[in-house]
Amino acid sequence: MMVGTGLAQMVPILVSPVLTRLYSPQEYGIFAAFTGTAIIMVVLATFRYELAIVLPDSEAVARAIAGLAGMLLIGSCIVYSLLIESAGRPLAEFLNQPDITEWIYALVPMVFLLGGFQVASYISTRQSGFRSIATAGVLQQLIFAGAAIALGYFTDIKNGLIVSRLSGQLMALAVLLPAAILWYRSGTRHQLGFVAKRYRQFPIFNFPYSLIGTVGREFFVIALTAMEHLAAAGFYGLARGVVFIPCGFLSSSLSNVFYKESTISFRDESFGKLTAEVCKIIGVVFSPVFAVLPVISPALFAFVFGEEWRPAGLYAAWLSAPAYLFLFSSWPERIFEVAERQRVSFTIQAIFDCATIGTIIFLLSLGAEPLSVIPYLIMISCLYHMSYIYAAFRVANFRWSVFAPVVVRVGALMATWIGIAFGAKILIENEGVMILLLVFLLAVYYLWFGLSFGRKILTAFRGGK
Repeated sequence: MMVGTGLAQMVPILVSPVLTRLYSPQEYGIFAAFTGTAIIMVVLATFRYELAIVLPDSEAVARAIAGLAGMLLIGSCIVYSLLIESAGRPLAEFLNQPDITEWIYALVPMVFLLGGFQVASYISTRQSGFRSIATAGVLQQLIFAGAAIALGYFTDIKNGLIVSRLSGQLMALAVLLPAAILWYRSGTRHQLGFVAKRYRQFPIFNFPYSLIGTVGREFFVIALTAMEHLAAAGFYGLARGVVFIPCGFLSSSLSNVFYKESTISFRDESFGKLTAEVCKIIGVVFSPVFAVLPVISPALFAFVFGEEWRPAGLYAAWLSAPAYLFLFSSWPERIFEVAERQRVSFTIQAIFDCATIGTIIFLLSLGAEPLSVIPYLIMISCLYHMSYIYAAFRVANFRWSVFAPVVVRVGALMATWIGIAFGAKILIENEGVMILLLVFLLAVYYLWFGLSFGRKILTAFRGGK
């Protein structure tokens, strides 16, 4: 799962230097706003019932939940089609972008593909079909990359990024859908009314939690687009995509596996030790790169993506802090579902996302430049992730003594690399030399870590573990 997801997350990074030379920041901004709007609409479409597919012991109940989620998705897409047909052009005018009217009509297909993929992926998770999920993710990104390059190079189509994303998402759904349909039709199903009531905590808590969280995450891009800061939306979208690649890789690969494991051993003492070990590995692997990123990102973005994209590096420098914390907060969120304590996660999400949305509206309405808004959003985001991690571990009743050594070790490692990064920035005036030195030190560290980790794996295999 981790290998496949890692490959899927690396594809956009590898092709980004090509895409940023084929598409303008303004086109990236429209693409980011389109994707963000579609993601929000998906949350509204299924009321998050698909999350419950993994939980029941009964296959009949699980099939009924999947059927309910699918029916809600289809019904929502019909409603969306009617709304867009009647209000598509006024919505484009509200966003101050009349030229994107034609792309508003692509939202419904995108919502259907995203929603269908989510339902199918949770069915695969229930069956431990992690290989299929990983394969779908890799193919999705490969199709997106190939189509985006071809459309950008050989055609004059407006924002081929959107067409490419639709193509990739269609391929991903095609990989998972046959097995999901076969599973759904292979046995009996419980009554829809029963499962809708039994798992009502998902629309009551997970739905508003996911909706507020998604709106809070995507609102900055949508607000920038509405206020005609298309280039800034593009810079922010690229920076967020690059910085959160390791986070998306980790969240996608660990979340489903952790969800499955937590349903089995949630009350077992070993579950806390396993979680602490995962946190330690994450900290040891990712702390150095996230300590160095704020120092090198502006110059690195200019070199890799083109000088036009240097401002995106400034956004990336700020985003590195919440991205690092997201590494620890994204995958344990399933603890709340397993413990049926979604009220806690919803409360935290609502407080901080309302603060985020209010800050964005207030500052942009005063005429603040997009980059000057970022520090306030980063502060809110960091507080959110720390509160979320604390609450999840409290709900799971993890003992502090298990995590204290991990916090000390990872904190010391992070502090050391921050000192190295900013020391190099102060002492070395030449930007290129500074970046080469830091990249070299990172390469040495990861080589040492890879050899050390490889020896541990080899020892475990030889010992029959």
